[in-house]
Formats: sequence, C-alpha cells, structure tokens
Amino acid sequence: MLARQAAHLDALSNGRMILGVGAGWQVREHEMFGYPLLDKKARMERFAEGLQVIWLLLKSDAPVTFEGRWYSLRQAEILPRPFKTKILVGGNGVRQTLRLTARYADVWNGVQTSPAKFRELSNILDGYLFDAGREANAVKRTAANFIFFGRDLAALERRIARLRDHPDLRSKSTQEILDVLHRENSALTGMTDQVIPQIRAFAEQGVQELILQIFGGDDLEELDLFAREVLPAFA
Repeated sequence: MLARQAAHLDALSNGRMILGVGAGWQVREHEMFGYPLLDKKARMERFAEGLQVIWLLLKSDAPVTFEGRWYSLRQAEILPRPFKTKILVGGNGVRQTLRLTARYADVWNGVQTSPAKFRELSNILDGYLFDAGREANAVKRTAANFIFFGRDLAALERRIARLRDHPDLRSKSTQEILDVLHRENSALTGMTDQVIPQIRAFAEQGVQELILQIFGGDDLEELDLFAREVLPAFA
C-alpha cells in the first residue's frame, strides 16, 4: 500500500515524489499509532524485506511475485506507472543500512552527522555501490540535521527554551547549550554569519541537499529570516 500511495503521488506531482524509508527507531511514534517497533534485529530484517518489496513494485516493469517472512506478493503490480518513483533510504548504519542503500536507493540521507563523518560514510557507500555494480553518482547524497537559528542571542534562547528541561542543560548559558548541540548532535547553531559557513562545510564534504529540522514549525519569524539572510548565499 505504501508503494502504491507513493507511485500515485509521483504521478500527481509530475515525478517530484521521493519515498523516504527507514527501519524506525522512535518508541513514541510507534506506540501512538499502534505499530510494533520490534527489537533491532527483527526491525532491520523487516526493513530490508520491505525495502526490497517496495523496490520491486516501483522499479519492475513486470508483475512481482515474492515470498518472505514479513511480506508476500502474487503477480502484484501498480498501475498506471508513468514514473519510476525515487526511493530514499535514511540512516548511518555501515553494515546494513548503507548496503541496502547501495542496492535499492536513488537517494541516501545521512542523519545528524558532522561534515567529516558524512564524507566517511559517503566513501563507504561508494564501495558498496561498486560492489553492487552501480556508479557512485547513481545515489544522491543528502543529510538531515537539526538547526537552532535566530537573529540574536535572545532569539536563540527562545529556540532552545524547551531543552532546558534536560538536567544536563539547565545550568548552562545559551551559548554553552548551542555549543553542546553543535558538538554532540552536529546541529547547525547560531546567527546568520555562523550558520552559513556551517552549511558550506557540508557542501564541501559532498552533501548535495541539506534537510534542516527546526523545533517549532510554526515559528515563521525564524523561517522568514533564514529565507532572506541565509538562502541567498546558496542561490
């Protein structure tokens, strides 16, 4: 069903749909909607099998028959199929996730890595792509990181206010918390003149698209400032 939904969205959007998939990790998300998270081993087995099924349904020109532990298909096909929907695999796992990326994905998304770590993982992916008989440029390289951005220190304090509930951060200054987020979570932090070079550092390490997650999606002031002051540097 997920593959069918993606294929139809792809058709409706004239080929702009990218189906992002991963093994899952957040307990709360699964509990909210009644999905079993499973232990890590079973979760990765389910993901590998599900990814293979999605790939077969979206990329094959013929009906698909498949028999696995988690999924089974009998001459299954999704029609009409005017586009070959892109598949994005997110994750940093060297032994499994990057191998699956090399075999099935059109896009790889590294999650909360530093620029240097992203390059390291990207180089490993290159090796897996070679083993799979694919060119290095067959997979687009993207990264997803948190951002804490503001006009001044007062605005930055508002961005991190909810994090002060964490016992390790309560007594720290705004700048000290931002330093921790940048150092330990590879988050982009600071004002315009600080954030721009942090983005450039990712580009220099081969990131083709940077996906930034903000805390407070209704904070239009932050989004507007970012659009006016940061984006022009990368137009």
